[in-house]
Amino acid sequence: MPETFGRRLQRLRMERGISVGMLARTVGVTESAIRQLESGTSKSASFSVGLKIADYLEIDPHVLAFGEGESLAATVRELRHRVEALEGGTPAERRRARP
Repeated sequence: MPETFGRRLQRLRMERGISVGMLARTVGVTESAIRQLESGTSKSASFSVGLKIADYLEIDPHVLAFGEGESLAATVRELRHRVEALEGGTPAERRRARP
């Protein structure tokens, strides 16, 4: 059975250690609104709220909405960390960041 939007949102939020309250405050909605999205009581977020949630969770909005391409999102996160290490890390960190 495919993962629902609400289950995906909850899983992604929890994987990142983000509370319902923190997510709600960051994207400008109530905790109740996030809980409704996660439980499926509310079927979808507005476009702007969905974009804010995806941005805060550091994932592609398409992944949040449809659950596709999570490996791509993970690759992008990994590359972002490597670039940051290469740009500002110590020599040892820069060596570890290289493939």
